[in-house]
Amino acid sequence: MANRNDGEVMEGYICPNCMKTFSAPNTLLKHFENEHSSETDILKSLQGLFGKAKKKILSLDLDEWSPESSTAGSSTSTVHFYEEKWPNQAIGTSRTHTDTFKTLRHDRYERVCYEINNLIIRLGKLLTDMPTEPVKKKKHEQNIVPWLDGKDVPRCPNCTHSFNFAKRQHHCRLCGCIMCHECSYFIPLNKAKQILVKPDLDQSQRPASSIRSDLSLRVCSYCLQRLESREQLKESRNSRPPICDLHDTLISKKQEASKLRAMYLEMVDSLLAGETTYHASDAQTLRVKLVRLAENIDTIR
Repeated sequence: MANRNDGEVMEGYICPNCMKTFSAPNTLLKHFENEHSSETDILKSLQGLFGKAKKKILSLDLDEWSPESSTAGSSTSTVHFYEEKWPNQAIGTSRTHTDTFKTLRHDRYERVCYEINNLIIRLGKLLTDMPTEPVKKKKHEQNIVPWLDGKDVPRCPNCTHSFNFAKRQHHCRLCGCIMCHECSYFIPLNKAKQILVKPDLDQSQRPASSIRSDLSLRVCSYCLQRLESREQLKESRNSRPPICDLHDTLISKKQEASKLRAMYLEMVDSLLAGETTYHASDAQTLRVKLVRLAENIDTIR
């Protein structure tokens, strides 16, 4: 806005020097730079004024057309609003499932133990007075473990291949199920005899095996897995972890170092007191032993 001498009020983009009116601020700025470039102070002030106005207009336009402002306002005001309205939520009702888990675990453990015990009992009966002749051996196995009828199982349960003249049916000696030869596993009788040995017996207390080593029992994958899990449990109970041996070695070396240290300090005190009980060479030798022992302790891993 400008005011001429005759009192007429002018509005728009007006040059402050020549009072010319322009339609856009860029046009006014170009005119001022071309016509009034010598007046540097006024040009700088005008450029700063237009720069501030342009930034303000652009910021207003961005705020007006931003999606956040059009929907929910600014983010800071929204967060502040929810912080005031909603306090920290307290912990709700909780429930422990430990008892349920223990019940399910106990049921499964009892079922697995029952199956493994049955397999061990059947294995013991099979190995007791087992005939060596094939016909008597088969009859002995069928008397202890009833076999499934081959007519009820047309396919192998593991590989699902049909039984025929080339792929014959075979029975597991521990559970009586049917499978093909490719899905069968064989346990040597010597190893089967070792499975029956109690885990708390020493090697010297175990009875000598009188069973032929060339004979074996045909079993399925399920029974073999159960027996192997029992053997792994026996080995884990009887075996000693390597870290226990390292711990014992560490304790013994530390005890030895403690004794040598006490003896070394006694020698040092005696030598410093001027006594002739010990010699300096003995103390030096003992010190070397302590240093080497400390190095050995550091290398234990």
